[in-house]
This record gives sequence, C-alpha cells and structure tokens, in this order.
Amino acid sequence: MWTESYGEYSFNYTKVYAPADGASDKTCVVTRTVWYQDARSVAARAALVAKYRIGGVALWSLGIEDPLTWPSVRLYAKTIAPDVVLGSIDAPTTPVDFATPVTLTATFKVSDSRPVVGAPISFQMMRNSDTDWREIATATTSVTGIAQIKLVASQYVQVRAVAPGTWERLAGTSAAKNIAVQRLVGSLSVNSPRVGAKVVVKGRILPAEAVDVSLEECVDGAWVEVASGASGYDGVVTLSASVRQAGFHTYRISARSDSHFETVISQSITSIVR
Repeated sequence: MWTESYGEYSFNYTKVYAPADGASDKTCVVTRTVWYQDARSVAARAALVAKYRIGGVALWSLGIEDPLTWPSVRLYAKTIAPDVVLGSIDAPTTPVDFATPVTLTATFKVSDSRPVVGAPISFQMMRNSDTDWREIATATTSVTGIAQIKLVASQYVQVRAVAPGTWERLAGTSAAKNIAVQRLVGSLSVNSPRVGAKVVVKGRILPAEAVDVSLEECVDGAWVEVASGASGYDGVVTLSASVRQAGFHTYRISARSDSHFETVISQSITSIVR
C-alpha cells in the first residue's frame, strides 16, 4: 500500500511465536508493518531538491535498490532547470572627472527575485580601443545579492558584471553601462592687458596630451569663441585674443570631446582691461 505523506510502500504481516517447550497455550501473535522504498519513493525524495533547494539526496544503501530507481532519478533530474539569474549594474550617469574613483554596484537575483548570495562577481570593462571584455576586479555578493567595487576611470569605458553559473543557477551577465569621463582643466591664469593688446589665458589639461581647445568670452550673457588652438603634449594651454574695450572681461577654456573623453569646460576667469 502506498502512503503519500511518507512516500513509501508498506504491508502488514502476522507472526506467531511459540515457547521453546511447545506449549500451545503460551503462543504470542504479533502483527508487524514493513515499510520499503522503490523507484517511486526515491523520485519523491529527489523532488525535495527543487522544492527546498537542498544539496541533494542520499540512499540508505546502494546495490539493493529497485532496478528502476536510477532511470527514475535521472529522468527527474533532467526536469530541474537551473535558475535564471538576472543581473544589473549601477554606474554614474553623468560624466566623471578624470582619475576620480567611482562606485560600481552590481545586483544579482534569480527569476523569483531571491538574491544570489555569496557569488563571486567579475566586474569587467571595455574601452573603445579594446576588442573584448577584461576583468578589472572581483567581489562577493552580500545577503542582498549586491557586490561593489571602486573604479578609477581614465577614459570613456563600458562596464558590466558577470555571475558564474553553478549546478543550481545559470551564469548571469548584466547589461553594459557607459561611463563618460571628462578631462580636468585647471591652473588658470590671465593677464591684464591694455585696450588693443591681447589677453592671454593659460591653463593645464589632464591627462597631459595634445587636445583641441578653444577660448570663450562671455559677451552679453552668452559664451562666444574668440580663439582656438591645441594644448601641448605636456597639457599646457595658452590662448590669446585681442581686446578692444576697457573693463572686465570673463573667459573660459573648453576642451573638445573625442573618442576617449567628453567635452569639458573650465571655470571662468576675469581679466581687467585698462
């Protein structure tokens, strides 16, 4: 007889015990119940793996099981699909300054929203000049399925996070996020020329390299380009423009975007023209 709650078969039998002297008036009748497992029983226990997400099942003894046990277990094992892992990565959505640390936060969950805990997450990046992804750091997910690292971005880069697969879950890869980086423009200085002479604005760009730059002047509330050129390979910028009117003149330097960096604009600086 099959008992669903136990996942086992059973049967009853009766045995008569008699004393050694054979006295019939002293016999004892005992009813016993035998429980046993077959392929159906083992399959029912194997089903607990998926239900309670346990590591596996074990049999009491090998070699005396129902011959149909292993085909039954194998058939069930094929029906247990690994969990689909969903990953995401948070990164700055606005341009960040060159050589400034940023936080990357990866979150991994399975399809029913349970967090992936204790998984070694590979953080990867790819620059415009790269042909494939490369690992930059690893971190382990917390009890909430989150892993974080710090990244110092030196130019435009894409980032993503990858969770490895196991027997119980598939590998998961987040969508790639773009991190835009802008150069630093600083060390501004300006002279105080006379009317008819040239105002000279100097600065320095990091990273130090030859970059197309322009000098802009604020005229009636709008910025107007008054000179252009390029920084030196040491990052030094020197731009000049003629001034024809005395008073206060406000300038700024703009470094144009390219395949590695976003456009960046310096702070403004004011010159007194006499």
